[in-house]
Amino acid sequence: MKILFFAFILSVLLTPVCADGWDDFSNNLATDLAPFLALFGEQTTKQFLSESITVLDYYIFSIAPIGILTAVISAIRVCGTPSLRAFIGRAQEGGGDAEAELCSSTSRDVCELYNNGGIARVFGRPKILEVVYDPSTNGIYPCREFVKRRRDEWIRSDEGIRSEERNRTAEWNRTRASGETFAGESIADEAVADIFAPNLSLNIGIRRKSTAVSWAVAVSGTFLQVGVLGFAVVVTYCLKWEKDGNRPDSYACPMAIVGTLIEWGGMFLCALLVGKTSRKQVFHRNQQALDKQSTRNLQSTSSSIYWLQPGGQVLGDQVFDPFCHSDQDQPLLQYVTSWKKPSRSQDSELVLWVAVCTTIIGFVIQFVGLRGIHSSISVAQLGAMMVMSVARSALRMQRLKPDDNFLRQCPDEVVGHELDWLAMRIAANCMGRDLFAAF
Repeated sequence: MKILFFAFILSVLLTPVCADGWDDFSNNLATDLAPFLALFGEQTTKQFLSESITVLDYYIFSIAPIGILTAVISAIRVCGTPSLRAFIGRAQEGGGDAEAELCSSTSRDVCELYNNGGIARVFGRPKILEVVYDPSTNGIYPCREFVKRRRDEWIRSDEGIRSEERNRTAEWNRTRASGETFAGESIADEAVADIFAPNLSLNIGIRRKSTAVSWAVAVSGTFLQVGVLGFAVVVTYCLKWEKDGNRPDSYACPMAIVGTLIEWGGMFLCALLVGKTSRKQVFHRNQQALDKQSTRNLQSTSSSIYWLQPGGQVLGDQVFDPFCHSDQDQPLLQYVTSWKKPSRSQDSELVLWVAVCTTIIGFVIQFVGLRGIHSSISVAQLGAMMVMSVARSALRMQRLKPDDNFLRQCPDEVVGHELDWLAMRIAANCMGRDLFAAF
């Protein structure tokens, strides 16, 4: 983002010059700047990939992209063979390193913990509790067991009811993340997720926008990128703008269009490959029941999820403070689990080669085309990249705040007594009293 901001400021400062100065600027800077910036953006690319769980996320990632090199290297790190990883200097890298940086999953090697206002992905097996308090039974249950049990009870009790009626009566309904299909997946495969640490970033670390917002970004980005390509056609063949006093070469416009489309598809495949290395389960809470309780001012009978992290534990030479958070005030509408797939198939290796080759070849063709076409096209492409970078960042902007940690004001006092503290808080919520005003 800093590079994009600098490029924007530089373009504003250099625009009010004479016509010759504008030609020099556009030819020597803007024409090269769009492809140059597209190569970089390492941290934003890794962050977006590690927080993407649907095909729609992968598609948004591929529109007017930045971080092309990072995307290609990321796909190789996660899905590549040892020989291919050696080619990029990652031959001695373990799978946990790539998973911690690029994937949304937790596993035997990677976990997520709250650390000083944010969710950190670290190596190790943490101590963290994820439980559900159910007011209807006054019981406390492990979160994943509770969600699956509610789903199974609903299926058994409503076998004769139409699926649309079931969706209105069940508290939790299971679906897959959009586009996630796994041939031959069994219940035993799904149970693997239960042995891993909770996915804090997917459930509480990010305040995800609604699906409608993501679709709006995807559709708007598509029109924006297609509009740039259409603008290239109009400028070249209708307006017939000249470059350096001459008509652009005949190959420039077709190569710019074809290269952009190939790069677009290659970036999507790279993101898809990184995402497909993790399996995901998505459970949706019944929004209609929550809305009905709210409109009637009824006391909520829906379950509440609590995340409790004991303080003082050391992982990766880091000491983590105590943490507790609940969705009681803002019920969690989507509960996600993500875990690493155990092996790679030969089909994915073939798709990896296709993704890497198409992305690189597409970038080269696009670069040659933008160099030969009128400089206004490069400026338009640069603007599209900036807009989409801001849009992608906006989708992940709302995060868990430091104030959302119930133990933020007493990190040392509760160490060793976190379970007692949680029991008292649940009891206080049941009685409608604030036993923690002193904190």
